[in-house]
Amino acid sequence: MRKGATSSDVVIHLGFIRDFSKFEDNCEIDKQAIEDLGSRLAGSKRPLIVTSGTAGLATPGQVATEDTVLPPDFLFPRVSEQTALALAAEGVNASVMRLPQVHDTTKQGLVAYLIAVAREKGVSAYVGEGRNRWAAAHVLDVARLYGLRKARSRCEVSCGG
Repeated sequence: MRKGATSSDVVIHLGFIRDFSKFEDNCEIDKQAIEDLGSRLAGSKRPLIVTSGTAGLATPGQVATEDTVLPPDFLFPRVSEQTALALAAEGVNASVMRLPQVHDTTKQGLVAYLIAVAREKGVSAYVGEGRNRWAAAHVLDVARLYGLRKARSRCEVSCGG
């Protein structure tokens, strides 16, 4: 990872250990990995794109946008976004790609689990009046987003944009 970050034009952080029995430990490993990647890019204009999610962004009655900031009292052990923004504040060319549930034709993230439970129980549960939304994107569309961000980052670096 260190060698790759040192020799790459753009670093895209997508990894996360999905063993949820050790979630807090894995969140700390994720934070350390992002910090390490950022330290390899410090002093350069090479971009670091860190993957984050949309959990914690919703405020009842309001739509979250790319300008929505996580509340300071958001107590969630995964701090990928906060770590990237801290690196950016230190001058690293770091940005965040917030993703909803990502799916393909065979796996639909956590929704696949909810569908399986509904089929098993014969009922589908919902919160309140069922007005909540669960954003999702196809994996190929997400790949295109990273490609667009990578191209934009290269232009910002090489074109002075």
